[in-house]
Amino acid sequence: MPIQIDANEQIEREKRQNQNSSGIYVNQKLVYVSAQDYGKLPKQGSRIVMDGYLYMVADAIDEGGVYTLTLEVVRA
Repeated sequence: MPIQIDANEQIEREKRQNQNSSGIYVNQKLVYVSAQDYGKLPKQGSRIVMDGYLYMVADAIDEGGVYTLTLEVVRA
């Protein structure tokens, strides 16, 4: 399904990445997708596969038929 990744917001979030001393960090992506294409709004904590990576839904908002999803993946 078609999605839009907000690269500008992603850059700002990467500047504020959550990193700890073990070298593990949380990478976030802000994604927009049509509610009609996606279906039911995903719940916080649910899992989504995108580009071969398993992401956790950190936040999901319905903005008048467009879902704004904040996705997180833990990377080393």
